[in-house]
Amino acid sequence: MYDRLKSAKNRHLEEARIKEEDERERARALENAPDDDDLLAEEDRHEGEAAEPINSEDDEDDKMPEYPQEVKDAQEKAREARRLFDEVNEKTGDLDAKIREAEDFANSDYGEDYSWAALKDKCFDRNVQQYTYQFCPFGQNTQKDTGAYSGTSLGSFKNWSGPEGNKYSKMHFGDGQQCWNGPKRSTDITIECGEENELVEVTEPAKCEYLFTFRTPLACSDPDKEVVHDEF
Repeated sequence: MYDRLKSAKNRHLEEARIKEEDERERARALENAPDDDDLLAEEDRHEGEAAEPINSEDDEDDKMPEYPQEVKDAQEKAREARRLFDEVNEKTGDLDAKIREAEDFANSDYGEDYSWAALKDKCFDRNVQQYTYQFCPFGQNTQKDTGAYSGTSLGSFKNWSGPEGNKYSKMHFGDGQQCWNGPKRSTDITIECGEENELVEVTEPAKCEYLFTFRTPLACSDPDKEVVHDEF
């Protein structure tokens, strides 16, 4: 198979070399062509004569010959192999992503009964003056101008930071966008029992240090806890 491909390749190279030499001959012929006066005289001499028919064989000679069938078959097999490779590569990439997601889930702290996993990949917004603040449990918090597409990072989830015995009452987010002449932005989240998932308060008690209050039914696992209601 390799010898046939090599032979076909050499044959095409030789044909290309011959065609190149023909082009060079044509260029030399043009250089030696008669000037305009000679052409006019020749045109007058042949005036009235019928034009010679175009030789279709010359056009055929100018065309590149087709590849041998074995070369075409090899090209088709190569294309099919590439298609199969791309398909397998895509499936492998999807599988790797699922494995990383499973490992991330296993290494994250969602509580003893994994109840806090219900907040994974969810985000909650609150508008305060000209800003929209977004809280994404286990993700990243942001501040952006209301209506804007992107914003400023207020930190990514680092750990549960509640006191001993009530670990899941606070969350800490750090390594946010650097403040001008200040620290990297960070957020501490106070979690309270509530009837629905809601970001209810946003403050900035110190430069680039934010405090959020988030209410959720997930914090109401203790039946002795009183559900917080907003006062109207």
